[in-house]
Amino acid sequence: MVKKQVGLFAQRERGGDTRARLLEAAIDVFGRYGYDGASTRLLAEQAGVNLAAIPYHFGGKQGVYQAAAEWLAGEVGERIEPVLQALRTALARDDLAPAELRLMLHGLIERISALLLGTPGAERWARFVIREQMDPSPAFDVLYERVMLQVHGLACQLLGRLRGRPPDDPVIMTEMFTIVGQILVFRVARATTQRRLGWASYTPERIGLIQAVLRRNLDAMLDAGLDAGGRP
Repeated sequence: MVKKQVGLFAQRERGGDTRARLLEAAIDVFGRYGYDGASTRLLAEQAGVNLAAIPYHFGGKQGVYQAAAEWLAGEVGERIEPVLQALRTALARDDLAPAELRLMLHGLIERISALLLGTPGAERWARFVIREQMDPSPAFDVLYERVMLQVHGLACQLLGRLRGRPPDDPVIMTEMFTIVGQILVFRVARATTQRRLGWASYTPERIGLIQAVLRRNLDAMLDAGLDAGGRP
């Protein structure tokens, strides 16, 4: 009985490893070739598993794709959730001074930039997400609801409090998209930015430079042309 239980445990462990390897491979393969260009055989080869593991664990290619989006949302969410939770707690207060709000917004932008530019695997994540941005599938809903909406929503709450506007004001949301876009260009247009800057990679020092410029641009936007009501 003990040997049988140990054997079942080992099977579960191997099964979990196979599933994880397929999901990691799926992010890379789907990001490079798209849904139509990624065959199940290529997915299995990239993961180093038997082709039969795909229908066994996911039911087919569509199941792998959806699960990969959920896995990616979980990976990114786990890395940034502590920051988001701290912001939710802070924003429950109604006595936050503008200087505190600005500092928190700086911190969030720096965390996003560090995550997108300095995390191993971020380039593979970006390919997958960019394809979903250009041609959304049901998997986009997972990425949007679990990551994008959470981050952008809290950022808009911070900016809205600083501006004296509701967080769902189109001006606030648009301003925040322009701020986040300044980060995304270094990931989405990496070939251009790195060639122009003569960089082979995003080192901590180079990410620090990007963050310093982001802080300056954010402060300039916050300080420019505001009337007494916080309106541009």
